[in-house]
Amino acid sequence: MADFNTYKDAFPHAKLTHSPEGVLEVVLHTNGGTLIFNGYTHEEFADLFHQISQDPGNRVVILTGSVQRRRVRAVSCRGSTSDEPRAF
Repeated sequence: MADFNTYKDAFPHAKLTHSPEGVLEVVLHTNGGTLIFNGYTHEEFADLFHQISQDPGNRVVILTGSVQRRRVRAVSCRGSTSDEPRAF
């Protein structure tokens, strides 16, 4: 069996927080930004989810990602532009 304190800092691409009620939040990221998924992160997440499954203190897992917003310059069909931030 695993305990949250034994694995909470073991995965560099996952920020983990755990509530006393058993809610585990997993935020996947690369250096705090958008996750770059590759073979290394794939293996890391397999180990992470194994640890999560072995922890009897986890009742709910919320899996999210970290996203960096970028300013996008939008051009309409009529040629006007907008500098409003957009999320895709």
